[in-house]
Amino acid sequence: MSWRGTRRHVLRATGVALALPWLESLHVPLGHAADAAAPKRFIPVYFPNGASVLWWKTTGSGSGASWQLSPLLSAFEPFKKKMQLIRQLGNFSWRSDLLTMSPAWNTFRERNDFCGVCKMPAGAFVVPSHSRDPSALLNCVDGDAYRSSKGQNPATSSMNGETVDQLLARSMAGVTPLASMQLGLLDGIGGLDERHSAMSRNMSWSQEGTALGKDLDPKRIFDKLVASGAGGAPTDPEAIAQAERRRALDLSALDGLKESATSLQQRLGKSDRERLDQFLTGVRELEVKVQRVPTGTTGGASSCTPITLPADMKANDTRAHVMNDLIVMALQCDVTRVITYMLDNSRSDLVYSWVPRRDWQNGGAQLSGTCTAYHESQHHTGTSPDFASITRWHIEVVADLLKKMDAVNDASGGTLLDNSLVMFASDMHHGDHASFDLPMALFGGGSGTFRQDQMVSLPESIEDMRQLRDLYFTVLNNYFGLNVPSFGTDLRGVPNQVMAELLV
Repeated sequence: MSWRGTRRHVLRATGVALALPWLESLHVPLGHAADAAAPKRFIPVYFPNGASVLWWKTTGSGSGASWQLSPLLSAFEPFKKKMQLIRQLGNFSWRSDLLTMSPAWNTFRERNDFCGVCKMPAGAFVVPSHSRDPSALLNCVDGDAYRSSKGQNPATSSMNGETVDQLLARSMAGVTPLASMQLGLLDGIGGLDERHSAMSRNMSWSQEGTALGKDLDPKRIFDKLVASGAGGAPTDPEAIAQAERRRALDLSALDGLKESATSLQQRLGKSDRERLDQFLTGVRELEVKVQRVPTGTTGGASSCTPITLPADMKANDTRAHVMNDLIVMALQCDVTRVITYMLDNSRSDLVYSWVPRRDWQNGGAQLSGTCTAYHESQHHTGTSPDFASITRWHIEVVADLLKKMDAVNDASGGTLLDNSLVMFASDMHHGDHASFDLPMALFGGGSGTFRQDQMVSLPESIEDMRQLRDLYFTVLNNYFGLNVPSFGTDLRGVPNQVMAELLV
């Protein structure tokens, strides 16, 4: 299937092919239901180290006015009507030793140090957690067992089972210029937890078990997007050469598109001309923003050499806003429909010095100082202002993304957010490192597939607990219609179940 013939028009110049948003004047009905349907998009967003226990200080349950967000989650209030908050969802039945554990996997283990008296299933704990938990987040398999089955050393190999985003990307091959994108925001240094670095610094693995990494450079991502019509290959020599030339001469990617843009405007109606002008203006503004973002990551060398702090301590706020703009551009122009977004590495000990300390147990009251190292703060007491404030910063980054997605009207009606599913989640509960009751929120209706404005409380009894693999099983089959027979691994022999609680 050729993506060029379905939804998008492309402006072309040497080394640049800019996919445009949907324009009514250029829409030619093709008589196929698929062409009229809204695109189906999936954007998993990961934050590490679990959430502050204040995440769960919600009130009520059910739908609508019967439940309310916690103060820590209040940044999501504008999107509550397009949100589902899920409780008691776990990801631990993939452990290869589940059925031989001592104590047994289905006994409760109490932890009193982080959340009062906090009962967690013994099977919800796995070590080393900061490598094995994140590498299982999007595939729900035991990575150690997978590598062993391939004749690889579980501790040193970078191989892992295929993740849900890549299964989706394979199913949509050729529909968009880029089958998927893997993006990252921060690259905080920290321990690798006895496994290959890919396990804690990566979200996506291919069908062949290859780690796909993540792109942290806004400049490179922008260039990839504006060259996407040239085949979508980031290694296209001509596109790379032209991007380097533009940067060296401080030229805009839009300079070479003036002639084709002028020609196109003559074919458009008044509203589409205005829409095109607004889009190109927005692209140029984004290009300027991208040029102002430092290319280097926010981590530091793993040696003891001191690093120079940036003069602008809000640089990471700037980077976050720009990365969100790039994601919206990619979705709006239908360059891709699958994006994984890793906000920081697992066990990141990046010092979040740009984030002010606030008391989220008391509505976010300002405290003195700024936040400490991320992983260190995970092991503070349960209501630690540092850990809660860092969790809140990640929440605000995602709230900014949701705001921008919800401001863009989609061709098939509704907004980008209405016709997407954004998953915001961590791989562990909190400082207890348990892979149960994961912090999990879904946004967007998936073109009418998913319920909204509800808090779903899943069963708490161990034998009836629901697994994360069922969420992906539901996304794959009930949203994307792939009819996969199963997803993930459950050594108990429990088959996948559709999560009907989430569906309209």
